[in-house]
Amino acid sequence: MKPQPKPVTGAIFGLFLGVVTVALLWQLGIFPPDRLVVFGLVAIITLISTFALTQRVSLVRKRFVVVVVFAALLGGVALTGIPEFVGGGSLSEGCTIEAKSSLTGSTGPAQTSAMSPFRAAVTDNVSWVASTDTSLTTGSNAGGMTIAGFQILLKTGTLQNPTGAQELAGVTDVQDLQNQLRDASGLVLTGAYQVFGYVHAVEGGCDTIAYVDVPPASAFATPVLVGLWVLAGILFIVILILGIGVRRSIRASARLTATTPAAVDGAQESTTTNAPAGQQAAARPEAIPESAGRDDPGVRDEQAAGENRETASRDVAGAADADPSKGEKPDYQI
Repeated sequence: MKPQPKPVTGAIFGLFLGVVTVALLWQLGIFPPDRLVVFGLVAIITLISTFALTQRVSLVRKRFVVVVVFAALLGGVALTGIPEFVGGGSLSEGCTIEAKSSLTGSTGPAQTSAMSPFRAAVTDNVSWVASTDTSLTTGSNAGGMTIAGFQILLKTGTLQNPTGAQELAGVTDVQDLQNQLRDASGLVLTGAYQVFGYVHAVEGGCDTIAYVDVPPASAFATPVLVGLWVLAGILFIVILILGIGVRRSIRASARLTATTPAAVDGAQESTTTNAPAGQQAAARPEAIPESAGRDDPGVRDEQAAGENRETASRDVAGAADADPSKGEKPDYQI
């Protein structure tokens, strides 16, 4: 059995799990989906999943290196998001915006950051005040959110300020905003966001970036959160099962490699033992000691016959010496 590491499969499942994890942290209000968070977490989880489904890099070094290079590219993109993550919100000069909720006191966009957003409950009515140094009468406005460094425009409109007022105030119903998003996308969204907006007119304009957090009532408060938890659990279990399978295949291959040489040696020894004497001698040409011939039955019979002949000769000679009449007659000379 060959080991079956799966680095590419691990990278694919890790990529999916990374995206789901980012979405889960986003909807729970833990981190906004900034470029650093999105690409950084996806790169880290991809590497972890790849290693879990590889375990022995030497078996698939080339494919593993390809995945590492891909993850390193994601990590490089994540590093470009550090200024965005640590920079916090901003507001153009000559413009002011202040907002207040049940969870956060009066705060402006420049006072918010990824780790310290403006927080508002789902049931809140957020009061706000905006002013400009110059009167903006006619122009356009828009707003949206930033995900992974890309701005997604959600709403556009026109500015109509015929009186030239330099200060505006109002109250925004958070639940009403959620209903608008649900009608537009079919999703009930919560969590941390990096939002942007602008007002552009002939007289000038204002641009702003702020971090806003609308925390859910619980970890399973919306269908989106429930779906993300389920998907994350499924992906984790699949990676775990595949990792166990890879580990077993590597161990089985190691055991097979360890037992195969002993089995081959045993088979060769058995074949040599059961072979005829001539084949055994040919298979093992080493020198045979002199004592080995003594155990050969043919040699023993020949030695015994020779000893019998020598014994018979000695008996005949002894009988002739004892009784001259039975031997040769002596040669008498006269």
